[in-house]
Amino acid sequence: MLVGNHSGGYAVDGAMVLTSMFLEMDPPRLAQGMAEKFINRFPIASLWTSRTGQFTGLPEHARRLLEDDRLLMIFPEGYKGTAKLYSERYSLVDFGTGFMRLALQTRSPIIPFAFLGGGTAVPTIANLYKLGRLLGVPYIPVTPYVLPLPLPAPLEIHYGEPLTFTGTGNEDDEIIIGYVEQVKARIAELIEKGRVRRQERLFL
Repeated sequence: MLVGNHSGGYAVDGAMVLTSMFLEMDPPRLAQGMAEKFINRFPIASLWTSRTGQFTGLPEHARRLLEDDRLLMIFPEGYKGTAKLYSERYSLVDFGTGFMRLALQTRSPIIPFAFLGGGTAVPTIANLYKLGRLLGVPYIPVTPYVLPLPLPAPLEIHYGEPLTFTGTGNEDDEIIIGYVEQVKARIAELIEKGRVRRQERLFL
């Protein structure tokens, strides 16, 4: 199970991780993730989602993927992660806990990753939530050039070592939250290391 952060005004990060797994793994792996349900309202986005093996649906679908030894991609921040502003591009918002129960139930290791550069490619300075709701999406990102079109920017993915946790997935919330915080802390470390390297390259 791949677990990482969102970066950018929309899910450019998922597309990049998918590409990374397909081009850099030997043999290639298809990373499949659960897309937000509102995607189904938009024909082009819905078609891209289904054609690339992504899906919307119930957690049971994700469980079946893991039980079949397929690669599941999770962004526990949800849409609140893509809504981060440019000034928050290296931060993390609260993680959902469902992925941890799923990992425990299927005895799946968690591979943490940090995605960097999305906040530079889509430098969000504000989010229009009311307009987004009218259009059937959580929000509309606003950039300095108004339209949320991606700019040329270096994108990076940093993968960490697999993390394993013991349990059945039926543990008390306190235990699950503790496990989730460990994953979040590791992703934060990967983000910080990547951020420092990016800054160092700017001054070379």
